[in-house]
Amino acid sequence: MLKWIKANEQLLVLGVIIGFLVCWHFYTDRLSEKPQNYTIGVVEDFAKPPKGALYVEFNYKIDGKEYHESLPISDKQKRPVIGDTFLVRFPVNYESWAVLLLDYPIPDTLKLTMGTIWEQIPSRVKRLNQETDSFE
Repeated sequence: MLKWIKANEQLLVLGVIIGFLVCWHFYTDRLSEKPQNYTIGVVEDFAKPPKGALYVEFNYKIDGKEYHESLPISDKQKRPVIGDTFLVRFPVNYESWAVLLLDYPIPDTLKLTMGTIWEQIPSRVKRLNQETDSFE
């Protein structure tokens, strides 16, 4: 048995990695199916690893606690500006699994408070997004 393990070590490592990735996919998929809440996030910075996509780094507050996350953005997406605010979506009870919704910018004119939590996208933000889409 030990001989077989030694001879197939690379295959076993590959199997463990694939198993981990499959489990990770199902776990994150289940989080996206949970009820979602929304809040406001602020773009802090950008990061570009030597190989890979550009990441936008953002922060948001929930119940007084500040969270920092990052999200890959494609070259086709309009690059936000540091300091821009956007809607953030996160699963209920999983506040650190947030996604910055670049399709929902929050202009200063809406006067929404960072740290406020909504169970659905605020109607003022939806309306603004629909008005913006109709002009493109």
